Amino acid sequence: MLSLLPLFVTIFGALSEPSFHCYNPVNRTILMYFNTEKGKFDCLPLPPTVRVDWVGTDDFGGTYYIGNGTADYIGSTTLSIVQMSRSNNSVNVDCKNPIIFEAGHGLTNMTLVDYGDRTYWSFDNKNLPEGFGFEFKKKPLVWAPTTLNVTSKSTVYMIADDYMYYHIYKNESDAFIYYEGLSDVSGSIPFVRTHRYDDTSYDCVYQFSSKVLLMPDVSDSNFKMINVCERRNVTRYLQCFWSKGQFTDCTCKSTTHEKTLKTSNGLNYPDCLHLSKLYDLGLNYENTQLLIDTPLTATWNDFVIPQRMESLTVDFDTEKVNKEDQVLFIDNDFSLPTFPFTVNGGFIVNGVLTIETAAEYSFDELFCQEISVDSLVEANVIIFSSKVNLTVKEKLVSQGLVSVCGADGETQRWVKKAESQLVSCGCRVTDDNSFSEFDCNRTSLEKASQLELMMSRSEYNGQHFDRYWKAILFEGSGKRTLSGKSHTITTCAFQSSNKEYAINTNLMCTNTEINSGVSIEVNGAFQTKSLTIKGDFLKTNDAPIFRANSSMFNELNDITVEQMTSSSTECINLVLFTQKQEEVTSRVVGEYTLFSTDQILRLCPTNHIDTSITCEVTKDGTFVLPQCPCQGTNCVVEVPESVSVVSNKIIDSSFTGTLKINGDVTIDSVEFIQQLLTTQSAILTFSNSEHLTVESLQTSGETLIVSKIKLSITHAANRFSIKSEGEVTFLNGDVLIDTIYETENGKIYIAENVNKVDITKVVSSSIPQVEVITLLPSSSVLTLNRPPFFIDETTTENRVVAFTKNRKIAGKSECDNQARLSQEPTSSSIDCKSLNLNEHKCYYSQNGFFVEKGEHPDVSCPCNTDSAVQCSIEVFESPSTLEVTSNLTTLIINTDLTITSSAKTFTLKASSAVKTVTIVGSNNLLILDTEKGLLLNVPKDNLLTISPNQLWNGFALPKVSSPNGLKLATSVVTIISSEEAMCTIGSTTDSGFVCLQCGTVGVVDGACAQIDQCKIVYTNTKDIFCALCQDGYAPTSDRTSCKACSSLCLTCEFTKADASSPETEKCLKCKSGYKEVNGVCTPFTDQCSYYLNQKCVKCPSKYSSNGVSDSCTQNCAENCLECAITDNTICIICDTTHGYQLSGGKCVKPIGSSAVSNANSISCSDMFYIQNGVCGTCGTNCSSCDSSECYSCSTSDGVLSKSQCVSDSGCTQTYENRCISCGPKKYFKDGKCMDMDSMSCVCHPTDYVMRETACQSKS
Repeated sequence: MLSLLPLFVTIFGALSEPSFHCYNPVNRTILMYFNTEKGKFDCLPLPPTVRVDWVGTDDFGGTYYIGNGTADYIGSTTLSIVQMSRSNNSVNVDCKNPIIFEAGHGLTNMTLVDYGDRTYWSFDNKNLPEGFGFEFKKKPLVWAPTTLNVTSKSTVYMIADDYMYYHIYKNESDAFIYYEGLSDVSGSIPFVRTHRYDDTSYDCVYQFSSKVLLMPDVSDSNFKMINVCERRNVTRYLQCFWSKGQFTDCTCKSTTHEKTLKTSNGLNYPDCLHLSKLYDLGLNYENTQLLIDTPLTATWNDFVIPQRMESLTVDFDTEKVNKEDQVLFIDNDFSLPTFPFTVNGGFIVNGVLTIETAAEYSFDELFCQEISVDSLVEANVIIFSSKVNLTVKEKLVSQGLVSVCGADGETQRWVKKAESQLVSCGCRVTDDNSFSEFDCNRTSLEKASQLELMMSRSEYNGQHFDRYWKAILFEGSGKRTLSGKSHTITTCAFQSSNKEYAINTNLMCTNTEINSGVSIEVNGAFQTKSLTIKGDFLKTNDAPIFRANSSMFNELNDITVEQMTSSSTECINLVLFTQKQEEVTSRVVGEYTLFSTDQILRLCPTNHIDTSITCEVTKDGTFVLPQCPCQGTNCVVEVPESVSVVSNKIIDSSFTGTLKINGDVTIDSVEFIQQLLTTQSAILTFSNSEHLTVESLQTSGETLIVSKIKLSITHAANRFSIKSEGEVTFLNGDVLIDTIYETENGKIYIAENVNKVDITKVVSSSIPQVEVITLLPSSSVLTLNRPPFFIDETTTENRVVAFTKNRKIAGKSECDNQARLSQEPTSSSIDCKSLNLNEHKCYYSQNGFFVEKGEHPDVSCPCNTDSAVQCSIEVFESPSTLEVTSNLTTLIINTDLTITSSAKTFTLKASSAVKTVTIVGSNNLLILDTEKGLLLNVPKDNLLTISPNQLWNGFALPKVSSPNGLKLATSVVTIISSEEAMCTIGSTTDSGFVCLQCGTVGVVDGACAQIDQCKIVYTNTKDIFCALCQDGYAPTSDRTSCKACSSLCLTCEFTKADASSPETEKCLKCKSGYKEVNGVCTPFTDQCSYYLNQKCVKCPSKYSSNGVSDSCTQNCAENCLECAITDNTICIICDTTHGYQLSGGKCVKPIGSSAVSNANSISCSDMFYIQNGVCGTCGTNCSSCDSSECYSCSTSDGVLSKSQCVSDSGCTQTYENRCISCGPKKYFKDGKCMDMDSMSCVCHPTDYVMRETACQSKS
């Protein structure tokens, strides 16, 4: 930018010319000049984020708008403005050039150049970022002040190359403003004039700090500027009332009395945040924590600490202050206070550090120019803890101090040298998270810590920190608990004296020593690289040393076991996992092998690895060992004879191990057992589970299984007995059963993968099952031992052992291959019928025979291999044809079908979905039990008959009107309603279908006689007559046809006077609303409202009929609106508007009713109440009540008492039937005013007392 200045100095032009403005991207400069100079500059249009409004004429200049995104557009946070304002200073008017910053502009610095005379800049700090800097270049003449309006707390730096005249309006007192002149030559030093914001207050107000500045003043002469501190040429200026004397204040004092003082907002002057190195930091005694939350406030000229504080801690805000800046720097001599003083960061004293007492001092790192230790400081006591460099170490040693617990360059304890042994490295726990030594909490955070954790208390909590120790030592006896985020320890020794330990943290021990009898609970994580086990732990199924919820010893590479040798056969249970481990591992460590199941980590000699876990149930249903109950294939839970119940409270409901039974036991609420074995004869009872699966069953002796639930047995190795009170399913292999004890609700199922079933004996219940065992569907053949099965001594009847529809049984099955019976049947017809097996039904589809319409194949079909069993086949999912090969009894079809059959007799049943059936073959007798609408295509030489179940159906034939009717000249016949066709038996011949029987009518030449609209037809040898026509028709006089009645007539007859006369109609019954008069239906004209069957059935209001006539002539009784149609003395609806209601066919006016319906009272008059539609009477003197209580009295002086009205109560004043006054010396009781006596009177407690029977004055 400076390279352009010589050009600009020479530019002049006519003031009346408009300006031009442009942007030079090379030096990021906005130019504004007269339009006449436009061609002399090589620059571009303004950035789109910047706008300049030209003032024009004599006030040449502009307003600059710096918009959002300006820094991003120009690629820099610095922008320059160069303008030629007015060069004619004869115009005595100042020209203002505002700069308006919009939010988000992104700039941090701005350089301003102006070659005009009476011009000035103006801006505020509202949208300026913290620490924004303005640089003002030298201008020829300064006639007007550059103005800063301070409206926010943003810091502004004002730097001037030469003389500059400033005005500051400080509306925000907490803002830090800094002025500096770059030249101290006379005439080149800037000047500032301030303005009083609040002239009603006389307090001194900080204005700004400056360097190289003429003495400022105040525009208001009632106030003046005072220089209260000048250090290193920097001055602090306050604006004070004119009478305020000169004073000095170079401090930065705390303005809060809270525990924590934040340096960013808790000090008395705004410049403390920016110029702290010039000032002295002062605290209040309540400020026990100094939080340095800005790097600008870590360095101070001096640190003034009240001596009556209990302690002081200096902390750094780690989110706002970088690690390298976390150092408290005192640029002076400093004496440590006489109370605990901690700096959680570095501490530098740029002078002499004086230590007068051992008061617990702790620093991250200490540096000082010199050190002085008072001779009275106690020896062999920790004075401070810190890192120091070699230079500081030499100074400390020269003062008689020595270091312990730590290498050079790391945190060490510094003590005054003594003749006796020096302080140890121990940190003795005094409560959950404190020590008797002050430096432990701090130093244990460092990885190089050489401190020893001494657990003298029951628990130590390291809180949310990673802590590091050289060793952990346990003092005293009792359980010890280690908590916190994590602890890394070189040596961990778990001693026998304590026995129990809890690790509620992440613990990493380089070397771990376990002593005899130790039990360690790990609720966090535990790892070690070297493990030494001392004492007698060698017992494979003993309690584990550790309990943990996650994997352990992943980093273990060295193991020493004092009593384990290469010849040892016992293992050590090292860890019990409280959560199931997903991965089972085995790892060799030296001479040993670490083997893990999902629950136990075991240490074994490599040449003798024992993976089994045995848990024995105690008599009270618990386990002694903590790893019990176990799980998995290596687990054995042994149940002694003394235990009678094993439930899901003892083992897991899904038990994947082996359950070993030594006596009678009930297994309760368990869903899965991997292996179940008995060691002797036992009764095993299963109960209280929806479904139990036993994967493997191994029994000994005479074992009886009693199942009250749904039980599945996958493999059963040996013979046993069973009593099922629920469902028992055998899934695989061979099933060998001694005795089946049947129950009323028990079921035994044989699944498809069972190959053989052998049953010795079956004991029936009082209500035996239909079958002994149920075979589930299978394509394989089952081997089942042949009859006779020994049922029991009292049973002689044949029994079904198993039905064979789902599965074939090797060898012969009985009752048309439907079942395997307990004995060879003596007579199939008798035994099969007694077992309901004399009928055999098969379901057939295009894929073969199936059980229950397609669920699975029916291996007992096709049926009728046994003549004593009736066979029926139902067809679904139609095949193209069905061939009838066996002695079929019934064929049921549900779809159109072609049937191939010859010389067979069977019933054909068809559902309504069947439309056409085609028969291929001859000499068949088909009994048709079908719905109407079926079409049959039957060749010659077949006989068809309607089943007795379908009496109202028949075969459709042509209608004939003479005895020589027509045959059906086709073999296609349709089933229709017998009301339209009476043929029920017919045959097919060469010429077509011939009817052989027509039900109630005769056969005429192979067809049935029929007349239109005739219900019953009869014939003689030559004629057809109608006996009964359809409704609305009547036979003609000669009965050869049916003729319709007239439109108003329901029933009529046709007659002739003689043979030559025409037929006449006589109506016998008219339609509703008409009456028959001399055989003709006529409308009614009398008072009758409606006729039915020639009788009047509805009369107008207040009229009735005599029950015989066809009109309404009789009046209803008085107050009756509608009476019975045949009896005017019986009323149906009464006149309720006049208070009458129906009672026993009469109209009465009920007593006490004020409104009624036809059946009940709706409301009652005064002195009555309503209940169930009837008005009842209230009691004496009562005006409103219900059935049990009076609510108000009929007289004003009546008094309510016990739900009754009392008229002689003696009350002198009542309100709403309540007695509110009885007069002097009386009280109200039981409805009356009673005289007071000593038993009922209460005297005024202050002035009167009861004497005998009256209240008398105490005086």
